[in-house]
Amino acid sequence: FQLLDVGWDACLSSDTSPTVVIDGCDSGVANVTFDNGCTLADTILACADNAPTHELFVACVSHVVHDLVDAGFLEVPDKNAIVKCACAAD
Repeated sequence: FQLLDVGWDACLSSDTSPTVVIDGCDSGVANVTFDNGCTLADTILACADNAPTHELFVACVSHVVHDLVDAGFLEVPDKNAIVKCACAAD
Protein backbone atom coordinates (compact mmCIF):
# COMPACT_ATOMS: atom_id res chain seq x y z
CA PHE A 1 0.00 0.00 0.00
CA GLN A 2 1.75 3.13 -1.14
CA LEU A 3 0.57 6.69 -0.97
CA LEU A 4 2.41 9.36 -2.87
CA ASP A 5 3.40 12.64 -1.28
CA VAL A 6 1.68 14.94 -3.73
CA GLY A 7 2.40 18.14 -1.81
CA TRP A 8 -1.25 18.87 -1.06
CA ASP A 9 -3.93 17.56 1.26
CA ALA A 10 -6.24 15.16 -0.54
CA CYS A 11 -8.64 15.16 2.44
CA LEU A 12 -9.21 18.71 3.55
CA SER A 13 -11.93 17.72 6.03
CA SER A 14 -10.10 14.78 7.59
CA ASP A 15 -11.48 12.75 10.45
CA THR A 16 -8.81 13.48 13.03
CA SER A 17 -10.21 11.31 15.80
CA PRO A 18 -7.41 9.69 17.80
CA THR A 19 -8.66 6.20 16.97
CA VAL A 20 -10.58 4.64 14.08
CA VAL A 21 -14.30 4.67 14.91
CA ILE A 22 -16.75 3.00 12.54
CA ASP A 23 -20.42 3.69 13.13
CA GLY A 24 -19.86 4.15 16.86
CA CYS A 25 -17.54 1.14 17.23
CA ASP A 26 -14.14 2.28 18.51
CA SER A 27 -11.54 -0.10 17.11
CA GLY A 28 -8.86 1.25 19.43
CA VAL A 29 -6.53 1.50 16.44
CA ALA A 30 -4.59 4.74 16.02
CA ASN A 31 -6.04 6.92 13.27
CA VAL A 32 -2.80 7.62 11.43
CA THR A 33 -2.40 10.33 8.79
CA PHE A 34 -0.86 9.33 5.48
CA ASP A 35 1.47 11.41 3.31
CA ASN A 36 -1.43 12.61 1.16
CA GLY A 37 -3.14 14.22 4.18
CA CYS A 38 -5.86 11.56 4.50
CA THR A 39 -6.29 9.59 7.70
CA LEU A 40 -7.01 5.89 8.05
CA ALA A 41 -10.56 6.84 9.06
CA ASP A 42 -10.90 8.90 5.85
CA THR A 43 -9.89 5.86 3.83
CA ILE A 44 -12.50 3.73 5.57
CA LEU A 45 -15.11 6.44 5.06
CA ALA A 46 -14.33 6.33 1.33
CA CYS A 47 -15.22 2.62 1.43
CA ALA A 48 -18.56 3.51 3.06
CA ASP A 49 -19.24 6.24 0.52
CA ASN A 50 -18.50 4.00 -2.46
CA ALA A 51 -19.98 0.65 -1.42
CA PRO A 52 -23.61 0.07 -2.38
CA THR A 53 -24.04 -2.79 0.13
CA HIS A 54 -22.80 -3.66 3.61
CA GLU A 55 -21.00 -6.70 2.24
CA LEU A 56 -19.07 -4.57 -0.28
CA PHE A 57 -18.23 -2.06 2.46
CA VAL A 58 -16.75 -4.82 4.63
CA ALA A 59 -14.88 -6.21 1.62
CA CYS A 60 -13.42 -2.78 0.85
CA VAL A 61 -12.34 -2.21 4.47
CA SER A 62 -10.85 -5.72 4.61
CA HIS A 63 -8.88 -5.07 1.44
CA VAL A 64 -7.59 -1.70 2.68
CA VAL A 65 -6.41 -2.98 6.05
CA HIS A 66 -4.94 -6.15 4.53
CA ASP A 67 -2.82 -3.99 2.23
CA LEU A 68 -1.76 -1.86 5.19
CA VAL A 69 -0.64 -4.98 7.08
CA ASP A 70 1.31 -6.14 4.02
CA ALA A 71 2.97 -2.71 3.80
CA GLY A 72 3.89 -2.75 7.49
CA PHE A 73 1.58 0.12 8.49
CA LEU A 74 -0.71 -2.05 10.66
CA GLU A 75 -0.37 -5.16 12.79
CA VAL A 76 -2.76 -8.11 12.35
CA PRO A 77 -4.62 -7.44 15.66
CA ASP A 78 -5.29 -3.86 14.47
CA LYS A 79 -6.57 -5.16 11.14
CA ASN A 80 -8.86 -7.58 12.95
CA ALA A 81 -10.24 -4.85 15.24
CA ILE A 82 -11.06 -2.60 12.28
CA VAL A 83 -12.72 -5.40 10.32
CA LYS A 84 -14.74 -6.38 13.40
CA CYS A 85 -16.08 -2.82 13.66
CA ALA A 86 -16.81 -2.74 9.91
CA CYS A 87 -18.78 -5.96 10.22
CA ALA A 88 -20.80 -4.51 13.11
CA ALA A 89 -21.54 -1.26 11.24
CA ASP A 90 -25.13 -0.51 10.36
